[in-house]
Amino acid sequence: MNTNPQHVLIATVGGSPEPIVASLLHWKPIRVYFIVSPDTSHLVSDIVDEPSLKNQEGWSLDVGRCENFTIFNPQNYSEIFNQLRELEKQVQTYLDTHKQDGQTLRVVCDFTGGTKPMSAALGLMMAQWACVVSYVGGTERTKDGVGIVEEGKEQIIEDENPWYKLKVSELDRALQLLRHNAFGASARLLERARNDTLDQPRKDELNAVAQLANALNHWDRFDHGKAAKTLQQFGKYVNDLKAVLDRAQAEHIRDEAKKLREHCESILSVENGVSRALILDLIGNAQRRMEEERWDDATARLYRAIEAIAQLKLRERGIDTGGVSLDLVPEDLKPELASKKRDEKLQIGLQDAWRLLTSLGDPSAKIFEKQRSRVEPLLMERNRSILAHGFTPVAKTTSEQLFQAALELLGADESELPKFRWPNTD
Repeated sequence: MNTNPQHVLIATVGGSPEPIVASLLHWKPIRVYFIVSPDTSHLVSDIVDEPSLKNQEGWSLDVGRCENFTIFNPQNYSEIFNQLRELEKQVQTYLDTHKQDGQTLRVVCDFTGGTKPMSAALGLMMAQWACVVSYVGGTERTKDGVGIVEEGKEQIIEDENPWYKLKVSELDRALQLLRHNAFGASARLLERARNDTLDQPRKDELNAVAQLANALNHWDRFDHGKAAKTLQQFGKYVNDLKAVLDRAQAEHIRDEAKKLREHCESILSVENGVSRALILDLIGNAQRRMEEERWDDATARLYRAIEAIAQLKLRERGIDTGGVSLDLVPEDLKPELASKKRDEKLQIGLQDAWRLLTSLGDPSAKIFEKQRSRVEPLLMERNRSILAHGFTPVAKTTSEQLFQAALELLGADESELPKFRWPNTD
């Protein structure tokens, strides 16, 4: 494969051919797209026939390398941009085709000529591209230095596309993904952008947001250990975050990260056991799935939360649902549960756990019994879902009602649920 890039030039054409000729001589493109208006299209043939473009070593410009793209209303910015979207497709098709041939191609966008709306529209279109921005300036100008570049004094000014170089679009999309709980997608987008940019300050800024996204992703996947560790380290990235956002927003996020770290650490402090903090985390996770309208995922979490509440209440009485001794079961419930005994111990699920709490006279069981006629059909619907034992999608109302039931059984308020509260950007 040829590692030396060959250039595809996109150039706006105005009334002066000299800047275009200078750009062609500098870049020596293998393909040229001239953006012209009806008034300037005739100039392309003059440019191609320019004597200075002939007999260049290793390169020649001929009509076969060139294509005109006509802008019919060169004063209308919106219309020009809409037209250029078609040009973007044509260029991308050319790039894709020649990439298969093993060529390394680099797009150069020269917006020196043409109307100001044409130049601005080209600048907007190329924002998403990994291209070079090119402009023909000069060492000497007419009108005491403020007029046009004098012929023969042209100078090519080039830079990476700053929008692409600084990964502005990627950062904006990543922040939106974070606000919509798509933590993993945001982290992957930020990590790619961080690795691609060569601008070190921007790399540090993208890394700061990526660390936050990774921490939130660990939390969302119930990996509270990794979440706590990443959030503990997040403090050293706050200054870089201030460069991305403003100071107040960065400090708000720092404080939210601290609260979330403390929440994760409280879960970790209960070794190999269920806790109120963990159940709140489950219900909060279900709420995020409900915000995404992922009712099956939300219901699976809420089912587990209701089961975990019973496990917590039994654990407080010294009973582990993973291995219950019949000696701890009240007499009225022994005959029913004895048939489920395996290896001298009982392993009981959600319904039996709540029956056991009822038999033991636990106050929380009274709430469950009061709700039984409403909750049991919802639990059955979960059992028929595709994420449990059936093939029926869960209804929105099932998730919403189970969400309220879980809060009531835990004796919790929605305000207690762990959340990462984003700063108000209005």
